[in-house]
Amino acid sequence: MNIRVFSSGRTFAAASLGAAVIGGAAYLALSALAAVDWLDASVLNALASYALPVAIFVGSNFLGMLYYLVGRAHFSARRLLLYRVVQTVGALILPVGGYVLDDLSGAIWGYALVSVANAAFAAWLVRAEGQVSQVVETE
Repeated sequence: MNIRVFSSGRTFAAASLGAAVIGGAAYLALSALAAVDWLDASVLNALASYALPVAIFVGSNFLGMLYYLVGRAHFSARRLLLYRVVQTVGALILPVGGYVLDDLSGAIWGYALVSVANAAFAAWLVRAEGQVSQVVETE
């Protein structure tokens, strides 16, 4: 994986569009499953009332994982550790804070928001690493 390709705005836009399509598919699937009577007691049916934050979570996790995998191939150990620490701290603070503010709904929205933040942070780190890589190659 060439980091300069993934650090471009065009690639980020295409990956974001893909994430939006995947998130939209999750939203539509949950909405469709809510209409099926024989799934009344299932977890998926319970998640249907949270279809929007679940869709945001699924789409942004796709984007975050894509950029994390790209970064993993190129980041120094220190930068990779920085990402993992930020990801872990966010995954603890936002859902717990959301739960304190608004019970289960707040926790679910907290997970959705931390997923967006992690995806943005991973993409930012890849973009920064790609710019450094480009400068080093031109010297």
